[in-house]
Amino acid sequence: MILRSLKWGANFVGALMLFLLLSGTAFAQDGGPSTAELGVVTDTMWLMVTAFLVFFMQAGFALVEAGSTRSKNTVNILMKNLMDFAIAAIVFWMVGYGFAYGTSAGGFIGTDTFLLGDIREAGSVPKLAIWLFQVVFAGTAATIVSGAMAERTKFSSYLIYSFVISLIIYPVVVHWIWSGSGWLNTYSGNTTDSWGFTDFAGSTVVHSVGGWAALMGALILGPRIGKFNPDGKPNTIPGHNLALSALGVFILWLGWYGFNPGSQLVFKSQGDADAIALVAVTTTLAAAAGALGAMFTTWFKTGKPD
Repeated sequence: MILRSLKWGANFVGALMLFLLLSGTAFAQDGGPSTAELGVVTDTMWLMVTAFLVFFMQAGFALVEAGSTRSKNTVNILMKNLMDFAIAAIVFWMVGYGFAYGTSAGGFIGTDTFLLGDIREAGSVPKLAIWLFQVVFAGTAATIVSGAMAERTKFSSYLIYSFVISLIIYPVVVHWIWSGSGWLNTYSGNTTDSWGFTDFAGSTVVHSVGGWAALMGALILGPRIGKFNPDGKPNTIPGHNLALSALGVFILWLGWYGFNPGSQLVFKSQGDADAIALVAVTTTLAAAAGALGAMFTTWFKTGKPD
């Protein structure tokens, strides 16, 4: 019975593929898409693929943090990294994207484009593809904080934090720098040599925002219980699974190939290809240098590589 069902399914798929191939041939004979349309397609595909890579970084953060903390906190860490993106996605769709890229109010905050719909414009990348690429950046900014406040943050409090940073804090900074009409970086089609504050791939917009929020959280919470002795001497609190942490590092490294090269935003010309290749190689060398620097620093300080 199972084999008969599989055979029927294979025949159906084969017939469907044949139909699509024949349909595609007929379509091609009718002229097919123009060069401009193909450019939109490649740009859209580039944004979507790189957005998927950046989204995968959520898994990397979750594994690094879960493996680097005690086993009793694993579920808490994993839930935080899952839920902060879930919250960021809904909030950024409802309000955050409008605050970031809506019509500017004095260069400070956007005032429309809320509850983003299926906005299409001939000759342009679909607005939903742009939103997807932007929301994974928003999720990254939110999740940076979870590691700095690991093992001492109430879950419900963390959800409130994720909501606030995705609703107002991150989108406002995006508007200032990336919207094209923010007070830190106002530009137009004829702007030359005077861009103001420039951030290519989010070192400030994403990581500085997340880092400052993490610092404030760590200052408010203080150290983990048992981290310091009464005399101020620190105690080691080892993680419970270095395999998880190492796998998380590799996933994050892979995700950077979406984060950084993807920030070129378009992929239709020789100039785009050159820029993307340069950024990808720079990302590779920077990550490798950082890993070696960390290893040799620890080796020098403790007498063994870590």
